This record gives sequence, structure tokens and C-alpha cells, in this order.
Amino acid sequence: MISKNIYIKIISWFGATLLLLAYLLLVINIYNGESIWYHLLNAIGSIGLLIEVFFEKNYSNSFLQFAFFLIACLGICKALF
Repeated sequence: MISKNIYIKIISWFGATLLLLAYLLLVINIYNGESIWYHLLNAIGSIGLLIEVFFEKNYSNSFLQFAFFLIACLGICKALF
């Protein structure tokens, strides 16, 4: 049976990959800073990392990831409206 920690690590790596992918796509001009897809990748990626750091009780990093998620949500709202 796979432990809960393995699932958390997989989610965390997925989140980190999405954040790096968003940044790469921004740098190579596939997305721009106003793209909803850029902000969605950032929001989902930050939640993935937030899950791991929260379970590790790393609250300062949890705060940072949550703030990053909120900023991405603002970007999503701006892109939609």
C-alpha cells in the first residue's frame, strides 16, 4: 500500500513542475503576464506546493505559497474581467 506521504510528494512535484512550466512559457513568449493560462498554472502549482509545506508544518513557506496563490487568483480575475 502506498503511504500518504508518497501522494503528497507527487502532488508537490507536480506543483513545482507547473510553476516552472508557467515561467518557461512566459520567458519564451508563449504566454504573457496577462494570460489566464499563465495564472492558472501558477495557482494550481502553488496549491501543489502548499499541500506539502503545510503537512510538513513549514508555516512560513505555507504563507508564501498561499500568498502566491492569492496573487495568481487576482491575475485570473483580471484576465477574465
